[in-house]
Amino acid sequence: MNDSDHRQHTDQKQLQLTHTRPTRAPLLRRTFLGGLGVAAGLGLLGTARGSKAVNQRAARPATEVTAEANGGTVGLVCIGIFVRDLPESLNFYRRLGLAIPEDAGGNNDYRLRLPTGQVLFWETYEAVRAFDPNWQPASGNRRAVLEFGFATAQALDDKYAELTSAGYKGYLAPFTFSNSTIRYALIKDPDGNEIALRNPEC
Repeated sequence: MNDSDHRQHTDQKQLQLTHTRPTRAPLLRRTFLGGLGVAAGLGLLGTARGSKAVNQRAARPATEVTAEANGGTVGLVCIGIFVRDLPESLNFYRRLGLAIPEDAGGNNDYRLRLPTGQVLFWETYEAVRAFDPNWQPASGNRRAVLEFGFATAQALDDKYAELTSAGYKGYLAPFTFSNSTIRYALIKDPDGNEIALRNPEC
């Protein structure tokens, strides 16, 4: 085989490898939010399935999400909760496992970066009215819901008992859906948002 034949053979082999190598689709950010007054399904406690994939997403800059393939939208990036009393609300969500420092809530807003990359933020009614003077808190039942996942049904029941014992108002006591293994409960945060507790996770 001369040099020309050898180069041709090598090029064909490389071309074959190029065509047979599987391509990796970009890992798109999965938005979970169940939303506290907003429902989506987000790993709020960092316990979402596929922790390796979650860690890979969290390590990537937000600009790396392929917005071009999604009409310019990068996905769900923030979830807001409007509150009457900021420290009181933060204490409620701290009890549900969010890593909120004890001294947080000194201003009219607080932001928490979640393990999945989204930001969960709290703003007081005053902060909202600073840019929307006619805003009023919603009334009636939930229009969306934040769902907190629990590893076991017993853990869910224990958390519900803990919160109601601490004075938070239960809305639906823990129950299991008929023909299902899903354990579910609803409890109100200090501003009347109906927060879901569930096992298994979404």
